[in-house]
Amino acid sequence: MYKQRGIPIWTVLLISSVFCTCGELDTVLPSSGTYKVNALVNETSLNDSSLISKNDRIYPFFASSVTDDPDITGLLVFLQGPGGETVGKKIHYTLEAPGKEAPREPIAEPIKETAAKPVTEKPKEQTPESADETAGEGDPDSPEPELEQVKPAPAAPLPEPVKTEISEKESLIHVNRLDKDLPPFSLPEDLEIGQYALVFQVLGEKEILYQMEKNVYYLKDAAFSLKDIQSYLPDVSTGSHLIPLGITIMLEARVFSDARLDPYIIWYNGKKRISEGRFSEGAGLILWKAPEQTGFHTIRAEAFPYKPVGGISGRSREISLPISAKAVNSGYFSGEAGNITYWYQFRGNLQDSQVPVATERALVPKGERASQWTHEDTIYGLTVGSKDIYLLPAFSFASPGEKQGAGRFMLRFKPVSEGTIFSALFKSESSPADNLYLNLDLAKEGLKLDLISSGETLVIPSDYTPERYGNFITLFIDFSANENHFEL
Repeated sequence: MYKQRGIPIWTVLLISSVFCTCGELDTVLPSSGTYKVNALVNETSLNDSSLISKNDRIYPFFASSVTDDPDITGLLVFLQGPGGETVGKKIHYTLEAPGKEAPREPIAEPIKETAAKPVTEKPKEQTPESADETAGEGDPDSPEPELEQVKPAPAAPLPEPVKTEISEKESLIHVNRLDKDLPPFSLPEDLEIGQYALVFQVLGEKEILYQMEKNVYYLKDAAFSLKDIQSYLPDVSTGSHLIPLGITIMLEARVFSDARLDPYIIWYNGKKRISEGRFSEGAGLILWKAPEQTGFHTIRAEAFPYKPVGGISGRSREISLPISAKAVNSGYFSGEAGNITYWYQFRGNLQDSQVPVATERALVPKGERASQWTHEDTIYGLTVGSKDIYLLPAFSFASPGEKQGAGRFMLRFKPVSEGTIFSALFKSESSPADNLYLNLDLAKEGLKLDLISSGETLVIPSDYTPERYGNFITLFIDFSANENHFEL
């Protein structure tokens, strides 16, 4: 019985407490609810990009009208450093008559709100086949749509302030109204590159009615841009934009950055984060496996001048990829597929393309370094060199019970520097001294094939030059061998 009586008594006391403090709350809460304050950097909303450069103009604005709100007397905008210290002068927009002192210190704690993230709209559905000639990159200059209006277009030229008063700590700007058309301001010329918080305080007669902070990054005069996203297939380009089902493609975000910055990128498939890292560590290139279903898939990249902390918006671009069952999924040497023993197409992996699930048939890296992938023209492939050596599993060219065998090496590659491109060891059953080594090298005089056995070397030169055969070489090496003889 005691507990049952206690419940209504507590409820009455709680309700009474709320009603007794309503008068005090009126001095803290705005009469019109939460204020929607934002800013444009030139013509871009801080919701779309938090990056500010030297000489950029910052336009604070109220997204919702406050013309009829009797509580508001001004808007205060200023920068805070990492430690919460005020950086530079405060910009004070006031409705008060010139000469009347504006409030300097808050009396009550402000109501804080975090900025809402922009929401993208779902594009109109379209089949990849119908857009074969136009599929590819999305429009890199189209901003993502948002639920609320954050980019008001001024219907008339921006109003001039009635009067501006500048003191050591504050620039006081008298205006006729507080709305979407407030005079702009610039950041201090001596401001250093780095992250700051841009603070907005809606002022009442004696208190702060509302406060909001937006993290920004000041670039100063450092260049930083995300130009676009390029896609590359692992095979020869047919001129079609369609991407075969299940194939792995390479995506590259092209960023132009000042040496003082350390760009960072985050990749998204829809809303899912699929990769991220620093450009200096190769994060600008990713391998993405297409799904086993037809349709358009949008990949988005967002680049930052540094690793982002605390809700920074960077430079964004996206690409729409048309996945289709009608796309041709062939590869080099497809006509020889029935007779191929090992077939490495380097489609983002080291697997034998004929038996991808057989791990014992995969190429084995000799070192611990991760595989290096790069692109040329419209295709991509594996990089090999003195620091990137791969071993082919041992096998015999001879039939079971036979001592003589024959075979063919089929290679397609682009030489980029001098050195060994391909090497094969043919073991002798009689003595290791009779082992035969086949080396394909690029030297100053051109491409050459070396046959090394029993301390002797046979050099077979070629007339290869990039001007004569192009950047890529398709090479066939036919041979036959037994325990005493080797023919090339």
